[in-house]
Amino acid sequence: MTTAAPTGPTDPAVLVLIGTLAYGGAENQASLLAAALPARGIRTRVACFGAEPGRREEMAAAGVAVDLLPVGGHGWWPLRVGPHILGLVRRHRVGLVQAFLPSFDILAPVLRLARPGLRVVTSRRNVDEAIPPRQLRLMRLTSRLAQAVVGNSEAVAASVRRLETLPEERLRVIPNGMVLPPALAPAERAAGRRALDLGDEDLVVLYLAHFREGKGHRHLPEVVRISAEREPRARFVVVGDMASNSRYRRNAAAFRAALDAAGLAARVRLPGLTSETRPLYAAADVVLNLSDHEGMSNVIMEAMGAGLPVVATATGAASELLRDGQEGYVVPCGDAPAAAERLLALFRDPALRRRLGEAGRGRIARDYGVDRMADAYAHLYRELLAGHGTE
Repeated sequence: MTTAAPTGPTDPAVLVLIGTLAYGGAENQASLLAAALPARGIRTRVACFGAEPGRREEMAAAGVAVDLLPVGGHGWWPLRVGPHILGLVRRHRVGLVQAFLPSFDILAPVLRLARPGLRVVTSRRNVDEAIPPRQLRLMRLTSRLAQAVVGNSEAVAASVRRLETLPEERLRVIPNGMVLPPALAPAERAAGRRALDLGDEDLVVLYLAHFREGKGHRHLPEVVRISAEREPRARFVVVGDMASNSRYRRNAAAFRAALDAAGLAARVRLPGLTSETRPLYAAADVVLNLSDHEGMSNVIMEAMGAGLPVVATATGAASELLRDGQEGYVVPCGDAPAAAERLLALFRDPALRRRLGEAGRGRIARDYGVDRMADAYAHLYRELLAGHGTE
């Protein structure tokens, strides 16, 4: 880990912009980054529309201020929020803004029109092919005003090269990072299974994803069907937000209907949304990811860190994280039978599950620690604040 001199009130600050400090993939990464920057000598603030209480406590413990952006009101939201952000920039001597997720990736570079000396870094958390065309056109237009665009994997960076044609010197790759958790204990496995009404003899597949388009839920009933026909002990735990908006509710209803029509509802647990994922990983034997498009999946990383084998579709950075047959298996997108075959192979072989899981945990510890990610961002910020970045 890089060490640096303590910061003072006259040092330029970094302002991290994200919609909410909730519990999701990009939100986790933004929180990890913001909390790690002060220890690297970078004065840090977060601006968002809302924050979970636990997230506020994490930021406070790290010495990071959280500013809430205005919600509601009249007019187009960027015209309401933009002046508020510029006020934070002026009052707190912000020298650089780091944006997360498309809405702020579009808005943040435009702030430079009002404050030309401001440095702006935007992010790409998913492949550009997954971004709605209108949104992508706006991102392509405003990204020219940013000093750097950071992709969280080589796959995402390659997608940006194809569809945004950014100058190469503005495109950076900084992989996601995570804090390696303590190894799971047998007692945690037993407690996790009790909470989900699962037996010790069950073979448990964890599927952790909000019910948004592209997360692969439409392929999952077929995987459940094939697995259930050939392995009576197979059980699936499907966890994620099913209710926060109409699209999630529609997708969740379609998923339930598909299970009911095939007589598979008893094979699947649907505990809903939770921020406490460790008991879920403890209860699982395998983690499954069937996304149609993905950037660098935090779920795959967390599963590897928990010491679990993963079966995932070959989208985004899955093949960067998982070397097929070494930490898990990578199957073609949309190929439910192939995914089921890999699960069945893991069901049959406890030693294989253990070997792949241990290899995955070692890979996360070696290559994807949060310190490595935070050091890379801190280096980029210092470079840009010193005036060495491109205009």
